[in-house]
Amino acid sequence: MRRKDRDTGSPSISGDRMTWKVRRIASERRGDFGRLLHVEAARFGAGFWATGGLVWVAACAAALYGDLDRGVPVTLGSVASFALPFGVVVWIPLWLFAQYKLLVFERGLVVGGFVPGMRPMALPFHAVDAGTVRAARGIAQPRQVGRLLDPVVMSERGHEHTQFPFAFWTVSFLGPDPQVVRGAGKWRRATRLTPVVLGETTAGWLWVFTVVNEARLERLVRVLVEAMRAAGAAGVEGVEAVALPARRIAGSWADAEHLGIPVEQRIHGMPGDPRR
Repeated sequence: MRRKDRDTGSPSISGDRMTWKVRRIASERRGDFGRLLHVEAARFGAGFWATGGLVWVAACAAALYGDLDRGVPVTLGSVASFALPFGVVVWIPLWLFAQYKLLVFERGLVVGGFVPGMRPMALPFHAVDAGTVRAARGIAQPRQVGRLLDPVVMSERGHEHTQFPFAFWTVSFLGPDPQVVRGAGKWRRATRLTPVVLGETTAGWLWVFTVVNEARLERLVRVLVEAMRAAGAAGVEGVEAVALPARRIAGSWADAEHLGIPVEQRIHGMPGDPRR
């Protein structure tokens, strides 16, 4: 889905809807990152919602059974008095958790939490290794990344990862150390962006963003690669043919090679490891 850019009136923004914070950040970053091109919101997969629905129904049924067991008559009001508050209490934290987005601009990315009080991170394309953009299945959870990265790297948070139950598709790339990105500009207000300190970062850390399905993943990769190509990012030529279609990652040396993970960050003893 594409929508019109407010400033130009041209149909230029694809992906998910623009929230108030997305609009504010798009306005703030326009000077250095250019126009916003795409909004991708991390989402829970269908399996998660199905499981959550079953839990909600089971909880309501248990509460009603308790009423019946005590001889309390069950009415529409009694059902609503439990089901609605229970649903709201569960929905609010899930909604907050799901406000994790990746924004693709003409000259960079903004990725992170978009609820008030959280600070998404800004990555110009020249701080990202464009040649390592990959679509994958099998690294949607940090424990799966643990089959690729050395435990010391994991403990030092040498990767940036979204984590959504029952969502299996991911886009990944090598970028700057997330700790450096978070630490830069801490004097700013919490709701403002953290800029990358250019020239002091190395694109050697694995960034992973979870996408809800394969179709959305392919669209995100194509938009990202095209934006990098238009911006003249080094190493982007031919990357789309390597990145797509999404590859299943099983945790082998060949998988680490495919993702571009530096050798010194790879876990020892993985299948195909020549260092053994």
